[in-house]
Amino acid sequence: MKHLRSVIPMLAIALLGAGCAPAPSSPASPTPTPKSDTSAKPSEPALPAGTYKSVKGKTDAIRNIQLVPTGETVTSPLIISGEARLWYFEGTFPVRLVDQKGMALVESYASADGGWMTEEWVPFTAELVFVPPAPGTMGKLILMKDNPSGLPENDDRVEIPVKF
Repeated sequence: MKHLRSVIPMLAIALLGAGCAPAPSSPASPTPTPKSDTSAKPSEPALPAGTYKSVKGKTDAIRNIQLVPTGETVTSPLIISGEARLWYFEGTFPVRLVDQKGMALVESYASADGGWMTEEWVPFTAELVFVPPAPGTMGKLILMKDNPSGLPENDDRVEIPVKF
């Protein structure tokens, strides 16, 4: 009987504890796992048509770029037109066309088509004559803010991908 008195409380604790234990999950009803979203999300909102972002993040310096001849590829001679604001010095700013390795195909200047000493938008044009690389390769048209001071904090540029 003495022995029975010690077994009864242990049985009671074991029975009560069994109801508290989590039930094992059955293979027929697995726990749902959260699905990861694999769709690409843009890191930034799209820019309005005709707007370009400079490497310093400015969207109010270069706009409405037109390339002639028009089409999916650029050829020589390439005529560039557009509008710039606070980008000129002495009525010009540097323009460079580079291949996919970053090698310059041509370096020139865009010229203001009007009074450039203003904070308003000023139209510009440039003509680039170059020997095109292999058809189907990529490159960049680089419009650089003129920086006569040479100070790095005054540098800025807009890079536009092109296909040859």
